[in-house]
Amino acid sequence: MNTCIRVVSEWLQQDILDGRLFFRHMGAHSASLVMGHIVFYLQDDKDPTHQSGEHVLAVRVQLVDNLPPALYPGTSLQMTVQEYQLTVFKKHYLRYTDLDMDDRELKYALLTPPADTDENHSVVTGDTVLADSPEMSITLFTQA
Repeated sequence: MNTCIRVVSEWLQQDILDGRLFFRHMGAHSASLVMGHIVFYLQDDKDPTHQSGEHVLAVRVQLVDNLPPALYPGTSLQMTVQEYQLTVFKKHYLRYTDLDMDDRELKYALLTPPADTDENHSVVTGDTVLADSPEMSITLFTQA
């Protein structure tokens, strides 16, 4: 079967019945609902032809979550803490954004405990905790 893709401005009802007519979204990725429409008329093959008025087919583009979270502009990914004190993670230290969802719902999963960056002196340097239970170390949290 030889499949040829081409843009068309007219087609037959048989093309729809045979599954030969497709819609292809060509717009840029969007984080919000995209609605479009196709305006068309119908005509028969009689002589003279009979033509309908205009009709509209609404096209709703289903969003696809195909973009990973990205570092929020201006985020440093560096923070300074005082020895033996709880220090809050501020958004200018650690913040990501995702065009496909509410940033507050982004989930972080720690792969390693906080450790010294010196490969020859790899020791745990602290814990990540929530303010309401600072005695319990966590490995999963949301951006909120």
